Amino acid sequence: MTKLSVLSPVAACYLGFGGLPYGTMYELYQNYAYYFVFAGFFIWLQLLFSFLPEKRRVLAFLRFHFMPLSVSLTVTFLILIASTPDFRILADETNLLGMSKAMYEDHLSVNPTQQVSFYHGFQRRITSVVDMRPLFFPFSLSILHSLLGYSENNAFVLNGLSAFLCLFLIYYITYKRFGRFWGVSGLLLLASFPLFVLYSTSAGFEVYNLLFALILLVAFDNFLETKSASVCEFLLYTALLLAQTRYESAAMVLLILPFIISILKKEEYRNFTLRLSV
Repeated sequence: MTKLSVLSPVAACYLGFGGLPYGTMYELYQNYAYYFVFAGFFIWLQLLFSFLPEKRRVLAFLRFHFMPLSVSLTVTFLILIASTPDFRILADETNLLGMSKAMYEDHLSVNPTQQVSFYHGFQRRITSVVDMRPLFFPFSLSILHSLLGYSENNAFVLNGLSAFLCLFLIYYITYKRFGRFWGVSGLLLLASFPLFVLYSTSAGFEVYNLLFALILLVAFDNFLETKSASVCEFLLYTALLLAQTRYESAAMVLLILPFIISILKKEEYRNFTLRLSV
């Protein structure tokens, strides 16, 4: 299984950096990249839910952290009041929305550039381009479109939820090392950062990227404690999704690999599952 897990990224690098003609790569990417992101997100969710404890422990966790959760929710509402949700960086946000629309309607990884609208909401895409932006944020937005119906306002919903989770995770990470007082202080410090407020009420991918960066830190902390293959799989999938959220975040995959290789015990390598080779 370990050999297959190594072969998979090697094949991906070969195909992604010149193994196929440009035209073939273009067609494969726009038609099938959506399904690869979907598979990665599905496996990530499966791993996430496999770590959830029994219901009694979950309820005990929520009761114990009820105050920080309430503060995070209250601060999120205050952020939405202080900074009205709006499009701010049009070059990014409108293109991301366009990609999410193509994913929602046709499962294509493209950015529509021209279309014709008919009556009753019918539309026909005329031209489109493969956008340079990573796919995970528009993919997540397309999932929200599937649940709520297509609307440009779904981007604000996704970022609002992400802001709430970011605030709580900042609290939780700080709480585990320094206690509740400093955890809540960290939460409030993040909320007081002007750019966090602006990005939380925009339609860009910055806050969503921060959310997965924080999830990666939690997963890495858990990996340091357990040194297990299952947590390592979750850590790697989180890093891969983070790399598909914002360009610079791809560096996180390279940063955590040396730590994984040096920390993970040899006997744990045989516990890797087929999920890692996907």
